[in-house]
This record gives sequence, structure tokens and C-alpha cells, in this order.
Amino acid sequence: YVGVDLAEGPGVDVVCSAEELVARFGPESFDWVVSTEMLEHVPDWKAAVNQLKHVLRPGGRLVLTTRSPGFGLHGYPADFWRFTPEDMLAIFADMDRLEVVSDRPEPGVFVAGTKSDRARIPLDAISVFSMVTRTRRSNATAADVWASKQLVAAKRGSLMVGRKVLPRSARALIRSLIA
Repeated sequence: YVGVDLAEGPGVDVVCSAEELVARFGPESFDWVVSTEMLEHVPDWKAAVNQLKHVLRPGGRLVLTTRSPGFGLHGYPADFWRFTPEDMLAIFADMDRLEVVSDRPEPGVFVAGTKSDRARIPLDAISVFSMVTRTRRSNATAADVWASKQLVAAKRGSLMVGRKVLPRSARALIRSLIA
């Protein structure tokens, strides 16, 4: 068992981003990959998914949970995406014994699958719901990364632009947009 996260904390053995798993551990390094409530926080979800698949050995199992549309904004340190069961069926179509179900009571999705020996499917054409633009998008821009962090900060009541805190009226307007 190896606990991986962006920051040190309880249960964290290795500090590493999801986009750097293969560089850190090597290809086909794990029999099991478990990812819980991480994917919505990664600006480049496609790179993260490809890394999760690539560190898994053929025949290995992936278990993943993430948030779906309807789940509110939450940061660590940002919040970008919401995935539907249909999105996950497309994203993980290259896996065997694929199981995708709604994860209730909160809006979320559960995925379990076995890595096949088939080639990985390209994710370029797949788009998911963006918490920043409130539309389906295939990737996050640098502006989206900044905006997501600002939205999370606004929800906490500390929205900043540069080093200046936005006026109360601007914070109220932004909060009404993210509520």
C-alpha cells in the first residue's frame, strides 16, 4: 500500500501529483489503484486518468470515485470537473469488467474496472462538466485554474485579486453565482 497525495498528511507516503505517477513509480507498477475524490481537483483530468491506467498492471483493478453535477464547489486547492456515469463509461471503455454506478447519497460516481491488454482509448474527444465555465469542456485553461481557485476562495469568503481583497459587493455577487 502506498498513499499518494499533493501534500503531506496522514496516510500519505509519497507526495506526487496525479500527472506524475508513471515518472515516480514506473509503468505497470501496481495490481490495484484506488482513487477517491481526486479527479475533480486535477486541471488536466485526462493526463491523470492516463497516468492511473498506465501505472496499473494488465489484469489489475482500478477503483475510483469522484463527484457528479449537482455536488457543490469544494476546493483542494481548486475544483474543476463533474463526471457523469456516462462520462465514465466513455473514459474507461478500454477496461474489462467495467462497473459504473451513481455514488449516493451525494452526487457522485463510482468506477471499478480491470485493465485489459487492449490499447487505451484516446480521451481527446471526451468533454465533462466544468465547474468554472458551467459548460462541458475537454480541458482547463490557465485562466480556468486561476478562476477555480478564486471561486473556492470566494466560497470561503476570502476572494483575492492579486493582494487585494475584493469588495463585499463583488464577493456577494460571486457567491450568488457559485451557490
